[in-house]
Parts: sequence; C-alpha cells; structure tokens
Amino acid sequence: MLIALLLLAVWPPNQVVEAVDGRVLAALLKARYAMAHGDFSQAMSFADEAVSLAPQNPEAAYAKIEAMLELHESRLLNGVRQKRALIHELKRFVARFPDDYRFPKALGGLLVSDAKWVSLEGLAEPDAYLEQALRLMGDPGAGLDEDRSDVHFQLGRWYMGSERYYEASRSFENVCRIEPELSWAWYYAAQTAEAAHRLPTALAAYRRFQEIRKKERRGGLPVRLTIAYLEAVLEPGEAKMTALKAMLRASDTADNTIQSFAYKFSRAGLWGQAIELLRMTPEASQTVIYFRRLLDALMRMGRYEEALSEAKRALGAGLDSSSGPMLDAFLVNYAIDAAVLADKHDEAVGLADRYGHLREIEFKLSLFAAFAAYLDSGSDVKWLALMEQFADESFIAELRQDVAKYGLKTAALRNVIQTEMRWEAWGSALRRLDAALDAGAPRAALLEDEATVCALLGLYERSFRAFEGLMAREPDRVDIWNNYGYFLTISGVDLDKAKPLLERALKAEPENGAFHDSMGWLLYKSGAYIQAERHMARALSIDGKNGEKLEHMGDVLFAQGRVEEARRYWSEAMEYAGARYFDVLKKLDPEP
Repeated sequence: MLIALLLLAVWPPNQVVEAVDGRVLAALLKARYAMAHGDFSQAMSFADEAVSLAPQNPEAAYAKIEAMLELHESRLLNGVRQKRALIHELKRFVARFPDDYRFPKALGGLLVSDAKWVSLEGLAEPDAYLEQALRLMGDPGAGLDEDRSDVHFQLGRWYMGSERYYEASRSFENVCRIEPELSWAWYYAAQTAEAAHRLPTALAAYRRFQEIRKKERRGGLPVRLTIAYLEAVLEPGEAKMTALKAMLRASDTADNTIQSFAYKFSRAGLWGQAIELLRMTPEASQTVIYFRRLLDALMRMGRYEEALSEAKRALGAGLDSSSGPMLDAFLVNYAIDAAVLADKHDEAVGLADRYGHLREIEFKLSLFAAFAAYLDSGSDVKWLALMEQFADESFIAELRQDVAKYGLKTAALRNVIQTEMRWEAWGSALRRLDAALDAGAPRAALLEDEATVCALLGLYERSFRAFEGLMAREPDRVDIWNNYGYFLTISGVDLDKAKPLLERALKAEPENGAFHDSMGWLLYKSGAYIQAERHMARALSIDGKNGEKLEHMGDVLFAQGRVEEARRYWSEAMEYAGARYFDVLKKLDPEP
C-alpha cells in the first residue's frame, strides 16, 4: 500500500495507474525516481522490468517510452539503431493499447521532428497519429489541456513544414484557444494565417501577440511593420499607406523587404500601392525583380507611357543578369506592349528595329512593328517583309487569309485590342473595339473578341449575340462551344442551352481541364454537387495551379457543408486569384 501511495504521489495526475502487483509498482516507482533525477538509462531499465512483468499494462509501457524519449532528447539515444528501436516500440504500443492517446501522440511528435522515418518504416504521416491522439482524448471538456495543446502544436509544425498553411494556422489557433496567454502560439498562428492568405485572422493574431509581449514587458516588437502592411491591405486608404511608408523609412529594413511588401500588394490587385512602395527603392537596388514588379504594376494600372519609359530605362541600365538576351527579350516585351497601348506606334517600330535580333521574340517584334508601321503611317512595307521572312511558317497562312479578308488596318487594330485583353484591361479593350467598329472595321473580324470582352464585363446580351455569330461562322470550333456554354452558365441566363454545348466540347476533348471546370460549374449551378465535384477534381488533376478552378472546387465543397475542405481550396486559390483576390478572401476568412 505504501508503494502505491508513493507512486501516485509522483505520477502525473492525468495518467491513470491501474491496480497491479507490488513488483510492477516498485519497478515503476524506481523508474519515475530515476527519471526525476535525470538518470534516463536507469529509468529505462526499471521500466523494461515493469513491461516484462506486466506486458498489458499501459503505464509500464509508457514509462519505457518516456525514458526512451528523454534519452533521445538528451542525445544519449540518437543513433539510427536506437531511433529505430524507439519507433518500433511506439508502433508496438500503439497497436497494443488502441485506446490510449499517449502512444500515437508520442509517435506523431517524433515523426514531426524526423519525417524520414515515415518512409523508412512504412508509417503513416505524423498527422494521422496526432489526429488519432486527439480523437482518443475526447471532448476538450475532458481535461488534458496541456497534452491537447501539445498535439495541436505538433500538428501545426507538421503542416507548416509541409507548406499546408491553412491547416497549420488552424492548429496554432487551437493552441491559442487552450493557452490564450502564450505569446509564441499567437505568433505562429499569425504567421501561418498570413501564409494561408487569411489576412484578417493574421492581423488579429499579430495584434494579440503584440499585446501579450507588451504585458510581458519584453523588448522589441518585430511585427509592427507586418501589422502596418496588413492594415494597409485590409483598410485601403491614404492614411494607412502613409503610415506604412513612414515606418519603412524609419526602420533599417532591407530593400528586399520593401519589394516583398510591394509583391504582396500586387498579388491583392492593389497595383497603385505596389508602385508607391517600389518607388521607394534606391536606384542601386533596382534589380531585375524590381523592374518586373514595377512594369507589371504600371501595365495593370494602364499607365502605359510610364511603363514604356521604365522599360527603356531598364534596357539601358546594364542590369546584372546571366540571362543576357533573355533579359533583353523580357524587357522589350514590356516595352513594345506599352508602346502599342500608349498609341506610340513609332516607338514600337523603333524597338523592333533595334531589338529585331532577339530570336526569343523575333516574330512578335516583326508582327507588332508591321501593324504599328501601318497604324502610324499607312505603310505596308514591314508587313510584306514579315510575310516573306516567315513564309514557311504554318501560322502565317491563317494570318495572311485574315488580312486578305478584312484588311491590314483591321488586323492591326485587332492586335491592339488583344494586347489590352492580355493585360486584362477589359474596359479599354471594349473602348478600342467600339472605336474600331465605328471606324468601319467589319464586325465579323472582331466577333470573338467582342464575345469574350463583353462577357467578362457582364454585358451578356451583347456577348451572346456575338457568340451566336461565331457559332454560325465556325460551327466546329470546340473552344467556342466551351466558352459560350461557360458564360451562359456564369450568367445564369440559360443552363439548358449551356449543357449540350459543354457536353459536346467535353466529348471532343475529354482531357481538357478547362472543359471539365466548365461542366463542373454547370452542375454546381444545377445543384448536382457530387457530380460537380468529380469534374472539378478532374480539372485540378490536369491543371492544379489555377485560381478559378481552385475557387470553384471550394464552392462545390462548401455547398456540401464541407467547410474546412472548402477553405483549404480557397486558401490555395488566393495564390492565383488575381482580380478576385478580395472576393475569395471574404469566403476564406470572414472577419474574425
């Protein structure tokens, strides 16, 4: 009786000690005593004795695991053979004691720290064991808060290391709920929420972290800049942006931090704010990445003359790059697009003449120069040279037919319209299209552009008239069947008409991911969520890095009540969301 009382006095209060004979209790007591005094090898010997005396006793088994883990942590049991022995024991006890959460918890935590053993030993991934431990713990009201918090922390570590940031952020949030004054938990929750694009949640967590640090009177608040950035994204306005810039100027932040924030603004479609930050970069730090981000933002804002000027400056800056001609081609691409959209046709011709040796964009330069020369002066000399230079190329025949049918001016105007479309400047594209029609361009030549641009601007009646014209002219174009069917679905105007169009397209090209997405969206709109999910899954298996498809899959899952799965897809969609950034954000992360 005395031994039992002593054992209960030293054993952790959340572990149940079953009634066993005195020899086992004595061995466990000695193991615990040795553990308390840091003699882990001796503790393991005593625990081993207890396991041999009572192999079905979970306390004996766990005493051995604890001793082995302590030896591992102290690097006294750190070789491959010893590590394998520890893992084998854990596997054995997980199977032997299926209702005891401690064994899968220990195995999962061990694998988080050293994941190579998953494949070496044919184990499940760590999250499977950790989730098993949580299930065995039961409801949060059952106690075990410290262990529960540790499991969530290990899950967060695993998901963060696997770049599964949404799951990581949810795991660290659970730690925060259990231990709300634990500053590091709020910090990890904030970091992973930001990486998962859950910006309102990230901002709230960073603020909470900052509050706790102040209460703890700990020096340095390293998240002030991040909070300022998130406030400027979520509460756009001059005041927040001014505060962020002032903070950046006052800090010793490296220039790449400024560019990193600029990139994040760009990803959210806040191009003006991105440009403001990029303009803070000293000339000496204006690298290839700087110019890429600046030119992209200027083009997206429709500030074409500025983009042209900056591209020409970059071409003359002698940027440090091993890419050579590839770098020049990249910059000239921006420059010639900007020149065409700024209606500086003479500049476009000059660029083509100067950089025509760049084979990577040789055809584009020649084509743009031919069209620009005609729009600038009515000369077709460069067009005739283009036809001769690329006479053997298959795509030239179709281009030649279009020009013969509709005229060189219409082809040149269409090139400008399609350049606007490449930059997703739908309003500008439509204005140019209408101007071309007013100037006498035949509508037939611009039907496809009209159908697409009007649909994307929500002008469905006009778009669908154009699609009908296209269908009459080119009844065998599979992409037109899909596009018309998809926009009919998006508009909700006529799902019955959309369905056969999409079915025909999918039958013709069963491995086309866009066509599966269109059919999946039609089924979603019709309430057939299970069938929709199958098509969305197929679309993502073909093209998994597409914001629209990822968002659609999230919507389909959400409609089935599978909220957490939906949010994982929306989180990934944010990486590619483009103009839909804030629309997806509202679904992913409603204000906490």
